[in-house]
Amino acid sequence: MEIMEAIRGRESIRTYKKKNIDKSTLIKIVEAGTMAPSACNQQRYSLIVIDDVAVRNRLINEANAWQIGRAPVAIYVVCDKTYNYRRSANIVGAAMSVQNMLLYAYSIGIGSIVMAGYGIEPEVRRILNIPKNQAIICALSFGYSNEKTFRPLKRNVDRIIYYNALSQNYRPKDPSNWDWIDILEFWDTTISAKSPDIGYYSFFKEEFESSIKLLSNKISNKNLVLFDDFALYSIELARKNPESDFDCLVSSKILRNWCRVRAKYLGLENIKFFDKKNSVGKYEIVLLLDTLNRIPTSKFDEIFNIARDTLNQNGNFILSFINYYSLYGFYIRKGIGRRFGPEISIKRSIIKKLLKKHNFVFSDSYGINLIPSFGSLLNLGLPKKLEFLVPFIRFWLKINIFEKITSKYVFKSFCLKYIYITNKNIN
Repeated sequence: MEIMEAIRGRESIRTYKKKNIDKSTLIKIVEAGTMAPSACNQQRYSLIVIDDVAVRNRLINEANAWQIGRAPVAIYVVCDKTYNYRRSANIVGAAMSVQNMLLYAYSIGIGSIVMAGYGIEPEVRRILNIPKNQAIICALSFGYSNEKTFRPLKRNVDRIIYYNALSQNYRPKDPSNWDWIDILEFWDTTISAKSPDIGYYSFFKEEFESSIKLLSNKISNKNLVLFDDFALYSIELARKNPESDFDCLVSSKILRNWCRVRAKYLGLENIKFFDKKNSVGKYEIVLLLDTLNRIPTSKFDEIFNIARDTLNQNGNFILSFINYYSLYGFYIRKGIGRRFGPEISIKRSIIKKLLKKHNFVFSDSYGINLIPSFGSLLNLGLPKKLEFLVPFIRFWLKINIFEKITSKYVFKSFCLKYIYITNKNIN
């Protein structure tokens, strides 16, 4: 196989056949990794092959490394932090080794994927006996593909290449200061981070399930979902409610096309995606779910106007957002960049003013997820001085009752997710 054929053809695989890779083939894949260049040829990295079912299950159950359970072989890549780490030489060497393994595996018909989300780090270190002087770079999965792949979008060369210096128009920004153009460009390029057959998942699983359950009791036969651009809520609502129809307005043609492919893959006939406002009509229910936390405040009025224009006279406008006064809301008050782009918590008073300005009146409100799961907090990163809490957190991971809470009363003011049920003010 020609090298460019491998480079262009290789794609990340997330569904694998139940077929093992023989040891000699695995050794050849690893050998390809050792052929990669590294600083002064020092090769200051190690590869931990997970081929023991018991160890795999411990990583999945104790470290929440569920991703490695999809393929017959997982490899954790670690590198030395004690020498030349600050200049990233060892990290670069490990990364080039990874690329060699991925390309060689593809050339012999074996699929793979690189996972930055390799599990809860302290737990992974404990299970695999990884000392603190070793940095965990990533985890890899290898196996025989059992999925139809969708070619991901790649940025055009002219969007990333500069000659002799960065362009004067290059303006790096903190995610909390991104404008709408920055955010939309980010969404367009990251939508292919997940293939349409896999889709996106919520950071807080129990909270998401509680939200879907609540919303399923509030929807009608004809619903409009506004700017759920990664189809997180809309797809799941369509799956759970096959008797209801969902039209979804997204922000760009690229996002629309990805969402359509995902719906087709899942065989959903009760959901449609559009990228133009004049493609949608009037609806009994209009939903705006978690979007306000991810877009500039300058876009709020435009979106509320769309909600009002598309809502029937007696319909309900339902919106959810991350509560400024929740535990997680406190963490992201200044904004944090994640896979959906910047995310900033919002005060309820701001939402109330917007609803009043656009002539919406309250019907009901709910709070979901009083305390996020400790596992999720660990994934966000635990400061060194709090690492002594890991055993306690491990215990609470088995309980995790507070993330599932749905409240209409006093606790809702401190829940992560806030949901308003509103309707038009017809007076």
